[in-house]
Amino acid sequence: MGSKTNGRPSLYWAQYAEQARNLCERGATNGQLARFFGVSVSTIWLWRLANEDFPNAVRLGKKVADDRIEQALLDRAAGYG
Repeated sequence: MGSKTNGRPSLYWAQYAEQARNLCERGATNGQLARFFGVSVSTIWLWRLANEDFPNAVRLGKKVADDRIEQALLDRAAGYG
């Protein structure tokens, strides 16, 4: 069998991983990523399934944002905020 030629070419570019990480570090949701890249949310999910670097970047970025929120909540609960 030959290579796959059916379907539309991917809109994904390798540099999107770094952009997604930066956006997620600032709290971007999948919907906000979709708007930034000009695609649907389902395309974001497809990119996360099909490209190893993209989901890792999103995961790392969201972890940074989550850690920052967690620390802020702990600070506030302890009376620092």
